[in-house]
Amino acid sequence: MSPSEGKIEEFFHTLTQQDHHPAEDVHIYAGDFNAHVADETETHITIQEGHTIPPRVRDCHKRHAPSPPAAAPITNARISNPQRGRLLLRMINTTSFLILNGRFEAADNPIPYTLQRQDEATINDYNLIAKQHFSKVKTCYVIPRPARTLRSKSGPPTDHNPIVIHLLLLAKSTTQGTGNTPIHQELPPRTKYHSSKLKDVTNRKKISDALEDQDSKAEQAIQSLQTSLQQESINATVRRKGQRNHCVRPASHSTENHWNNGISRQKGPDRIFDTKKTARQ
Repeated sequence: MSPSEGKIEEFFHTLTQQDHHPAEDVHIYAGDFNAHVADETETHITIQEGHTIPPRVRDCHKRHAPSPPAAAPITNARISNPQRGRLLLRMINTTSFLILNGRFEAADNPIPYTLQRQDEATINDYNLIAKQHFSKVKTCYVIPRPARTLRSKSGPPTDHNPIVIHLLLLAKSTTQGTGNTPIHQELPPRTKYHSSKLKDVTNRKKISDALEDQDSKAEQAIQSLQTSLQQESINATVRRKGQRNHCVRPASHSTENHWNNGISRQKGPDRIFDTKKTARQ
């Protein structure tokens, strides 16, 4: 996960603002955040939740602490690992996400470093999940390398250690129901609106044109209903037998399907690590 330098704050802001997933959907953010959080814990974990959410085995080296909460605003284009750590903590505290790696080790286990190169070892890669889905995580652990060596032909092709996560998810039934048994259908692939796509001129024009078109249609429908009401061919409060009520929706609601069927299906960097985990039968 490597957003362009100078856009790190925007990246974390996007993750925070786009946290509107359906409650049943499990999303995991995973990757190399280049962020140091040391021994700071998520502030949204209550005392009661602390009995079921274990603490992390952490890298508490003083060089790997995040920047202070009240640190001055970031002005440099290149953001340091401690600054990234503070941005990461703000994001997970706002969205109630948890850092998973380090929570499933015994207290006396070695620190689960995710980066090891020569004399350097630290944690800057993370697997994150919403707190409400923590019970679905069976385990999460880091596979360490046997020695702190640089990448080589015989060893791993990277100096980052892989993180393994095991989820327990219920499959969605697609079996035809019989008798009084309801029919459960597999939900269609979910699409999501991303405000960041409006920065693209073409996308912005598409959604603007769609809104204007729906506004025009809604205005015509309203005028038709007003005429019918004046001619007393319909009643504003009584539904006549055999007739269906009319509903005029706002243009912003009417264009939702247009957006979901078109623009939001375009791929972009803000969708790469928003991973939907769905178990299927």
